[in-house]
Amino acid sequence: MSEMKVADVGRESGGVRVRRRRSLVIASTAMAVLAAGGLLVLQNASSASRGSDRLAGTLEVVDASTDQVVASVLADTGAIELDDPSNEEYGFNFVGAPSGAESMTFGVDGPVSYDRLENVSPYSVFGNDGQDFWGTELPVGEYTIRAEAFSQDRGRGSSLGVQVFEFEVTDGPIVIEGTTTTTEAPEVTTTTEAPEVTTTTEAPEVTTTTEAPGTTPPPSTPEVADPPVEPSQCTTPGDVIDLTNWKLTIPYATDSGSGDGNTNTAAEIYQPSLSSYSLPGVFTNSGCDYVQFKAHVGGATTSSSGYPRLELREMTDDGRRQASWASTIGTHSMETRLRATRLPEQKPHLVVAQIHDNDDDILTVRVEGDTVGIEVDGDNGPTLDTNYQLGEIFTVRLEVSNGMTRTYFNGDLVHTLEKAYSGAYFRVGAYTQSACDGDKQVAGEDCASYGEAEIFDLDVSHR
Repeated sequence: MSEMKVADVGRESGGVRVRRRRSLVIASTAMAVLAAGGLLVLQNASSASRGSDRLAGTLEVVDASTDQVVASVLADTGAIELDDPSNEEYGFNFVGAPSGAESMTFGVDGPVSYDRLENVSPYSVFGNDGQDFWGTELPVGEYTIRAEAFSQDRGRGSSLGVQVFEFEVTDGPIVIEGTTTTTEAPEVTTTTEAPEVTTTTEAPEVTTTTEAPGTTPPPSTPEVADPPVEPSQCTTPGDVIDLTNWKLTIPYATDSGSGDGNTNTAAEIYQPSLSSYSLPGVFTNSGCDYVQFKAHVGGATTSSSGYPRLELREMTDDGRRQASWASTIGTHSMETRLRATRLPEQKPHLVVAQIHDNDDDILTVRVEGDTVGIEVDGDNGPTLDTNYQLGEIFTVRLEVSNGMTRTYFNGDLVHTLEKAYSGAYFRVGAYTQSACDGDKQVAGEDCASYGEAEIFDLDVSHR
């Protein structure tokens, strides 16, 4: 288990050395208990419910660098102060989903805003690939994590209950005056000093020494605080993937995220603005791990489609001109590592990558329910995965040369299209294939329903 402490303190000439670190504090003060590997502080936490359907789960705190559980936040208690400057990325797993739960949704509000759907246990707030758990840095501030369980996959069916955790992240030193706590394995030593009495406890034996009246204890050493931990180097999506030769289409009429509805025209973000652009909860990054692409079915659309999208379109010349290449000249490739995390409710179709030419799409990579496949010239192509689970990461490579368009899935060549075309370019992101109004309206589709993908890597080359 990873080391976890309230403060990294050490005995030095009778004094206390306190390290500056970020602490995760939930609700008000309560009690402290000594745990293996450090000090775990449990405190009253806020837990809410909707009606009588209240979940009673536990949030496991996971060290994202080791995938090890370092603490648990109980339903009605909970709080952890983590002192680990070498790792500031933590994830949360929900344990205790009710019987019959087929999916869970999570909403994180605060300095970090994040929504996630999980269809497979373990239900992880920031996502996971099997036992590889993803985390994020939590900036200072107040947070709320809302968990809801559903009777069907993809957040459908009836709600089985809601649970809300509220907590605060603070930054600063914790001063423990006159107390030194050192935790080691297999031996634990605790020393408590007072002006007149010194007590030393060791395992397995205990020794108590009382100083003679008038004895002066050793002088204290001034407290020394370590420098603050460096913030994440990735503050916008452009820090995670290279956006130099792209433009972005968003499902809103303005770049600030206002003006949706399928009758509105989708806004486009160009360079140089795109290099530092983000839209919370829609186009944002999780540390340096991945970029979120989210398009709701009630979003604004382009003139050429009735479906909303949060999608990149290939450009050239540092984003000043639209890319336009031919399948018969040169070699052109795009490789991306990504995962789909949400599909629309009524028509669960999402395009995550495509090649387009002057007239229409040549090839699209699609997630449709539990399958991943490609569509070629508007017709169904081969199915790449017949048992896809939302949240699973896969790699797609599209390579074009000598009039041949080759599709690779997780490193394997799965399809070759022989076709000459020009005016071509790549697209990648979340192109939702459903709408709640307009000429592409799908009956019963809620306008808040959405498609979402997360992109970890994106590389394009032309030669």
